[in-house]
Amino acid sequence: MLWPAGSRATTLLLQNKSLSYLLLTCILCLLISFGGLWFINYDSQQQQQQFIHHHGQIVNKLTVNQLATTMANKDLIGMQSLLQRLAQQKSIVNAVIYDLDNTVIVQSGVISGQPSVSHQSFTTPIAIDNSLLGSLTTTVNMEFKSNSWLLVVIVIGSLLPFILLSSCLFKIKLTPKSITSSATDTIHKAPKTTIETKAIQTYGLLLIRIHDLDKISKQLNAQVRNKEFETLDTLLKNSLTLYSGEKIALNQGCIVLKFIDEDKDKYLFNATCCAYLLLEAAKKKRLFIKLSATLYSSSDTISLRQEIPQLINLSHIDKILINNNDLDCHLLEERLIFEEIEESHFVKVVSFSERYQKLLDNQLGYLLSAN
Repeated sequence: MLWPAGSRATTLLLQNKSLSYLLLTCILCLLISFGGLWFINYDSQQQQQQFIHHHGQIVNKLTVNQLATTMANKDLIGMQSLLQRLAQQKSIVNAVIYDLDNTVIVQSGVISGQPSVSHQSFTTPIAIDNSLLGSLTTTVNMEFKSNSWLLVVIVIGSLLPFILLSSCLFKIKLTPKSITSSATDTIHKAPKTTIETKAIQTYGLLLIRIHDLDKISKQLNAQVRNKEFETLDTLLKNSLTLYSGEKIALNQGCIVLKFIDEDKDKYLFNATCCAYLLLEAAKKKRLFIKLSATLYSSSDTISLRQEIPQLINLSHIDKILINNNDLDCHLLEERLIFEEIEESHFVKVVSFSERYQKLLDNQLGYLLSAN
């Protein structure tokens, strides 16, 4: 009950018909408010999902029209850029391009192994001049997001009649029953101390070492040497474009690359894929320059620069090393095969899982043809 039996409020309500009617009106308003809230919420959910469904189909068709030319020209960088812009849209979860053999060529966004109930995929064929090139599959998040402000307004509106009723009772000088409590019922709460901690952004750092710089300077003339480094620079830029990285430093014959994402698993995996593409492309191009890669998660670029001499001693030509402390990331454990290095806090990447190895091989082919 709203008030205890036998209290002055109950007696007053029974004696005063106007107040009784007001109480019934309050209860009726409360029921109508919550019924209306359910109906509005259900109708909004249907409209929102219809809009997202229609939006997903239109975006898919528009993107396919842009992808047709880039796919026909085997422009991997162009396809990746289009998918990245598509995946940045609010309702888009991920986008994947498949070839005619249903093999992944390019993908962007959040790729999850377990499908979500709230996700819906749209697949549209990619064709040019009636010639089928592949398909684009876009996954859209259909999860309903209720209007919290509408909920607050309706709840406050439904409580207003009760506030008015209470006000009427107090206006006629209703004296509330005093409530006493014994000392044993008193709970002393210790003051809470709030400690504000500033969020520290972490990111993946990838160290690409160029081996035997002195040997390169002595054995190659200026023209050949410049051509080698121009080819390396092009491969580096294209690899960074595919995996959203940036070059932040060049020190002691080492190139330092930075990868940022809200998900630690994702930026470390992106850094590993970028390192693989760069090292393999350099070998396929038969460059005289020999490379190695070392990566780990950090929140301070200065720490890496201070450790460059130690990391140089650990590096091996054509090998990718990852810090042991970063192996708690489930994506790395699922997608990579490692080999431990004795007396070192780094492990060596041996290979990728079959699915991602095929994806990287396709990207490597496009990378070499675009270079």
